[in-house]
Amino acid sequence: MYRLLIFILAMLPMVTTSAAHEKYIFRTLSPEGGLCPDGILEMEQDGDGYVWVVTEQHLYRYDGTEYKKYYSHFEHSDSLDYTFDDITVTAQGKVLVSTNNGLFVYHPQTDRFTKVARTVNQTRTDKAGNLWLCRDKRWLRLPETADLTAIDRQAVPQLFDGKPPISISWAFTSTNDTVYATTFYSKIYRYTPDKQTFTHFLSLPDEYAYILEAEAQQGKLWVLTLHAGLYKIDIATRAIDAQYDFFRESEPRTLNIDKHGKVWIGTKKGIYVMNPDTGGYDHYTHDANDKFSLPNNSVWMIYEDHLCNLWIGGYAGSLSYVNLDEEPSFTFFSPEAERLNYGMVSTFAVDDHSFWIGTDGGGLNQMNRKTGKFTYYTAELKEHPLSADNIKSIVPRSSNEIWIGTFGGGLNRLQLPSGKVDHFLPGKSDDMLYAKNIRKIIPENDNGLWVLYQNTTPLVSYLDYNTGKFTHYLLEEEAKYLLMDMECSPTDNLLWIIGQKNLYQINRTTRRTKMIHHPEFDRMSLTSCCIDSTGILWIGTAKNGIVEYLPHSDEVISHDFPAELKGSTISSLEIDRHGRLWMGSDIGLLRYDPVVNAWNKYEKSVGTQGNVYLLGSAMRDKKGLLYFGGTNGFTIVDSDHIGFTRYKLSTGNTMWSTPLARVLYVALTVALLGIWMIHRYKKRKSVPAEQPTDAASQEVPSDIPQTDNHPQADHPEADNRPNVDTPPMSKADADFLQTLNAVIESHIDQSDISVEMLTTEMSCSRSKLFQRVKALTGKNIVQYVLSCRMRKAAQIVRENPNLTMREVMIEIGIESSSYFTKAFKNEFGESPTVYAKNNGETQKGRTR
Repeated sequence: MYRLLIFILAMLPMVTTSAAHEKYIFRTLSPEGGLCPDGILEMEQDGDGYVWVVTEQHLYRYDGTEYKKYYSHFEHSDSLDYTFDDITVTAQGKVLVSTNNGLFVYHPQTDRFTKVARTVNQTRTDKAGNLWLCRDKRWLRLPETADLTAIDRQAVPQLFDGKPPISISWAFTSTNDTVYATTFYSKIYRYTPDKQTFTHFLSLPDEYAYILEAEAQQGKLWVLTLHAGLYKIDIATRAIDAQYDFFRESEPRTLNIDKHGKVWIGTKKGIYVMNPDTGGYDHYTHDANDKFSLPNNSVWMIYEDHLCNLWIGGYAGSLSYVNLDEEPSFTFFSPEAERLNYGMVSTFAVDDHSFWIGTDGGGLNQMNRKTGKFTYYTAELKEHPLSADNIKSIVPRSSNEIWIGTFGGGLNRLQLPSGKVDHFLPGKSDDMLYAKNIRKIIPENDNGLWVLYQNTTPLVSYLDYNTGKFTHYLLEEEAKYLLMDMECSPTDNLLWIIGQKNLYQINRTTRRTKMIHHPEFDRMSLTSCCIDSTGILWIGTAKNGIVEYLPHSDEVISHDFPAELKGSTISSLEIDRHGRLWMGSDIGLLRYDPVVNAWNKYEKSVGTQGNVYLLGSAMRDKKGLLYFGGTNGFTIVDSDHIGFTRYKLSTGNTMWSTPLARVLYVALTVALLGIWMIHRYKKRKSVPAEQPTDAASQEVPSDIPQTDNHPQADHPEADNRPNVDTPPMSKADADFLQTLNAVIESHIDQSDISVEMLTTEMSCSRSKLFQRVKALTGKNIVQYVLSCRMRKAAQIVRENPNLTMREVMIEIGIESSSYFTKAFKNEFGESPTVYAKNNGETQKGRTR
């Protein structure tokens, strides 16, 4: 079962807003219009991670993707009219549902409910594993070891002070060793196990308080009443520490104490969240303009799941979910008065005092980082106008000098604080600007600027600050390709330029130029680029995903889009501190993790500026924050706190639970494997096969298993044993691989193993890690981590044959079943299912 991975953001002064309360994100999980006309009565999460939802007329099971109705899955449901009251999961993991026709238990093998007892009103399981049933205004206790089919015979009615209770309340809570129950009016009882009876614990001061719910936590008993508010009671002394009634007029209904100790009170008019240390509270209600507000103000119940996150059930079958550690996913800025003046954001820059925002039509925006005040520089100013309002690139030389590349207006120099603007335009002299349409400018230390133009002549220019003259470099004769992007390498003295079909390189010392063409580029249109800390060049494309270019080996690795992203164009590209690629595109903000080959898409609905981003409009600042400009402003991302948005509840593969779905799954897997094998065959025919040189198996620890017990003659790419002609590995190399394997093993269940994390724990540079792993194993670090994951998966399959493939994937940090199957077969020459059959009997009937 996966935890919902979500996001937080820490901003510059210009993007932070001081909030008086904590902002919880209520993610609506019910369909539009809700689940039903009435409200949600109860919820419970079972051992497989499914969340069961009870309404009066229906029972649902939610798997993180869809709801399944269970009305027709009850005995005699065709002849009886069922209404539902309550649900609980026993200590043995059995799901019990209370109905007007009796108490029913769920059988996962047949996916049906059978009757085990006559009607009860409420069921609860205490911390000791005992089952409690409320029937006819009396609590009945069933020991943990009792037979569920004999509930009516074995359940023991409980007395209150030796007598049957007069008006038992459904307020029921337990600690590790104590159970508390209440009457409707003021009285609280505590269960005495040795006497098997309830004894009076405390009476509330208001005898007509009408107790709704109770929660026992950390030595305190919280009691919610309809008429007298909320009581906080010290269990040891039985003293009432505090009483709160700020929510009383909102008609309270339900209570929850979250994992941080905050008190949640659900009412007819929203949710109140109180800090018990200060007594301060926040009120959360539905806001039609806020996608992440409560879906309905009338809150019926609050449930805490196995991960201590909260589910809020409300009127009209509304259901929302709150991850208590989640903050707003993204922050975006759109045009507004006295702020951003234009929606098309094309570029960014930051200096010591200002945040600069270039727009494609609205000129230049300057934001003072201390005051948040905006100043605007446009072509319409009477004094010191810009030469054009279409800003394409910004380079602060200092806090007093800003260089601005424009489309249609050439190059501008803004001098502060005077606001004077100098214009650099094309002219008759060869040492003047070459063209007035500029795509990008980047600095070369404090000596000058490189200028990339937006025209069909592949030419770049260099401006010397001291002389004010331009030198032009033609990159390819008689070519008519557009130049799209350029970057300076952090590891050497190279300037990289991206054309639509070629790469170009300029040695900034010798000024020598070089064109690089790769056959892979023929099928692509290159659009944007960025360079990571090791000098690897990452290139965005139109419709073909990401290309990884390794300058030292002249190797090109394609990372194609998954099916759901096919046809999209990458407009801008940045790499975060963990080696993950972030892209502005025409379908939203994208993220790609090359270590696990995983893509994510973030659309406007999750809080970004929109779904369309502008070409080249991306920046990473010194704090690691990422900026992406689009057609409706810009988005700021703190990538350190953003994970995958996939949300899974069940440990089983619930998407493929039906026979027809499993047949489709098998057919799809076979088809994908067939396509992949054809692709591999063609690739081998066109590229000489590289002999495996992985020497890691000589020193791989036993906890990352070897694969010698499987035939691999037909699959040389899966053989990790060294070639017999390979020289023996030195002790230093063997120790290096052993340490690396141990580091990978310690993080192998994490989907986001980053190169930065590996370099930190290995105490080596990124380039050294890449070079040494390649030399010792014949694989790059991404391929080697994947190989370790697959070998670990094989070990798990052999040692735990009853696990499902989904459970194996969770153990090794892989989220995509198709990717797992493909990678496993590439490693061992057979699918995970076939491997499992050949290496131990898998448990029949388990979903794969």
